[in-house]
Amino acid sequence: MQKAYCPVCQKTVPVKPIQKTETYSVRGLDVTIDAMVLACAMCGEDIFDAELDNANLSKAYEVYRKQFKVLSSEDIKSLRQKYNISQRTLAKLLEWSPATIYRYEKGNLPTPAHNECLKRLCDPMEFENLIRDKNYLLTENEKKNLQIDTDVLKHTKSYEVTLPEWSPCIQNGFKSLDINKLLNMTVYFTQSGLSKTALMKHLWLSDFSHFKAYGVSISGAVYAALPNGPALDNWLLFLQFAVNEEAIELEPIYYNDMEAEIVKANRSCQIDYFTSIELATIQKVARVLKGKTARQLSDLSHNEDAYKLTPKNRIISYEHAFSLQMLP
Repeated sequence: MQKAYCPVCQKTVPVKPIQKTETYSVRGLDVTIDAMVLACAMCGEDIFDAELDNANLSKAYEVYRKQFKVLSSEDIKSLRQKYNISQRTLAKLLEWSPATIYRYEKGNLPTPAHNECLKRLCDPMEFENLIRDKNYLLTENEKKNLQIDTDVLKHTKSYEVTLPEWSPCIQNGFKSLDINKLLNMTVYFTQSGLSKTALMKHLWLSDFSHFKAYGVSISGAVYAALPNGPALDNWLLFLQFAVNEEAIELEPIYYNDMEAEIVKANRSCQIDYFTSIELATIQKVARVLKGKTARQLSDLSHNEDAYKLTPKNRIISYEHAFSLQMLP
């Protein structure tokens, strides 16, 4: 039987591993797990064991990772392998210390900002944008070894290339368009079907309310003041793109001998594209707008400064997010 020194019994005693519920502090948050600890066979006192303590801490980290969608060391290694780059090259592109990537691949938790940055790079288009911006930092060999799936890039860009090029600014909530987030926001809101007008209000309110709270939009989409209220700029083009991507379908409905179309999700929402706070914003919008008709949403949006202070058919500045009334 394993033995260890017991501070209560003040001698070396037989010990045994037992399972108990323990709470660890991870990034200032309490994480409760079923931990394995050593207990004195004579008095029952817990006895510190470095190996078990490290295992318990790793388990707490894993719970935290799943809850807040933090990339694991294997996720980061896979990211590098996907693009055939070294730790040093990735650090160089992100302008981080090489030791930072090394620690993350050894199991350290990335900071929230670093985690969000690494998650975005899982999208080949985001990675290509990074390469274009930081190309001057790479050696010729590093450039030669890069691997990006050009077929994926073409597929992803098929909607974006038709839009004006927007660098991060007040018109897009200081974020370049993230087409995957915009698609999955659309899928999330249309699981049970929404009118086109209602969908546009859900998307607009999600991006603007997130900007109001955190200073950045979720999707980086640009919105315009259209007759039925705020809507995606080139919204018809986006819906056709979403149909082509098989993310949604446009289902015809009939009312008083008139035909209209409902936007309905064609698949489940891939929530891993969102951070926990982005998902919380989207869920709040869904709760607040639930049950409201397209006419009600259109009327409510017409009372917002974002609509009233923007010339018709012009781009709505995210600065109007700070006076939003539709979302408490």
